[in-house]
Amino acid sequence: MTSNVLAWAQPTPLRRTTFVATPADAGARRIYVAVTVTAALVSATAVGAIAPLVF
Repeated sequence: MTSNVLAWAQPTPLRRTTFVATPADAGARRIYVAVTVTAALVSATAVGAIAPLVF
């Protein structure tokens, strides 16, 4: 999953484009990437905040 997100976040020459996305598809992809990155950051922050209490 993460590798897919990283691949989509790369500039076009670094990834193979097999279809031409419509503006709606491109917008949905941007939202998906933003939500995924935000979830990863929130998760990392939560682990960092809780770990000292556990260990």
